[in-house]
Amino acid sequence: MDPLNLLDDRISQLEQRVLGNGGAASSSLRGPSDKLPLLEALSHASQLLNSALSGREKALAVMQRISELNRYMDPTFEDSTMTCEAKLEIILAREKELRQDLSNLEQAQRLVSNVLDNQNAISSMQAVSGLSGQLEKLTLITIDSVQGVEALNEQAQDLFQRYNSIVKELTRAFMLLDEMVTAEEERGKPKKKASD
Repeated sequence: MDPLNLLDDRISQLEQRVLGNGGAASSSLRGPSDKLPLLEALSHASQLLNSALSGREKALAVMQRISELNRYMDPTFEDSTMTCEAKLEIILAREKELRQDLSNLEQAQRLVSNVLDNQNAISSMQAVSGLSGQLEKLTLITIDSVQGVEALNEQAQDLFQRYNSIVKELTRAFMLLDEMVTAEEERGKPKKKASD
């Protein structure tokens, strides 16, 4: 038997096992009515993915490094380049910080257990929940104040724009008047005679 025919038969058997009796995939890429063999569907999906990534260097770089990213995301990943002695040195160098963190966590845990055990804390929490109505009122007042400030800001910006346009027009008018006065002064000067 021809090796190509043998390969084709094995692919057909694989399609039947994976996809059922029909042996052809209903490709969501082309629509439910088009039936494609598995290899054609995968090839078509690959072409669509490549065309979608073309021109997008950052996405393409991420896709090329997916296996490396998956390796780093694995919880059992261990950096093989670092020796056990180096890891031990890092831990020993941070020993003081780690002990301080442990102390802080233990203290926080004690405080939380004390607060939860204390009846006064429970009654205080209930009193705080009773203040939620007042908090809502204050929130509404704050929102109204913020909206009022925003409106005032818009008005101030509008006034500044008007002021700037008025100053600009006045400057232009004064420059024009200055030019006119200068021209009149030049015309009013007595002309010097060439014989002098």
